[in-house]
Amino acid sequence: MRVTVLGGSGFIGTHLISALQAAGHVVRNLDKAPSARHPELSTLADVRDAEALRRLLGSSDCVINLAAEHGDQVRPSGLYGEVNVGGARNLVAALTAHGCQRLIYLSSAAVYGRQACADERSRLQPDHPYGASKWQAEQIYQRWARADGTRVLTLIRPCVVFGEGHRGNVRTLIEHLRDGRFVMVGRGQHRKSIAYVGNLVDFLLTRFDD
Repeated sequence: MRVTVLGGSGFIGTHLISALQAAGHVVRNLDKAPSARHPELSTLADVRDAEALRRLLGSSDCVINLAAEHGDQVRPSGLYGEVNVGGARNLVAALTAHGCQRLIYLSSAAVYGRQACADERSRLQPDHPYGASKWQAEQIYQRWARADGTRVLTLIRPCVVFGEGHRGNVRTLIEHLRDGRFVMVGRGQHRKSIAYVGNLVDFLLTRFDD
């Protein structure tokens, strides 16, 4: 299958592209940042540039959208809307123009806000501009899918993802535990949902089976 990954230069995307190649798919990466591991598959592009996105998307059988503005303290906060919501509008226009009928979108568990143990049945109540922008993007993609019964849309809402090559809070916690530098604050009863990047990538690959 010919697969275009948007935002594949980052942590999850790098693992995903390697797995897609190993599975025999023809992969391209469009990202505003260069790819350290897959430069030969990558083209610099920004989802905010509608014309460039339409031109570069080409004849893809499936698009996987990982591109997002996702930091907690992004300034100006309007970037969440420009990238995540505006990018969604640009992407569905490009998908429609090229007749691509399959889209996988990595949204976020942030659409649930601060609910504990949320699942697909939980109410969507984002409490941060990032989560709100991901929710708005989901709605754009859902309207695109409903407009044509042959379109296949997969929405995935990952929690915190960790693994090789990631230097976020989970890695820091693991290193502190390993090195005996961890200090317990409070009663230690706080729950945090996390996912290993390899498991997430394996799940994404199953979306090509139907």
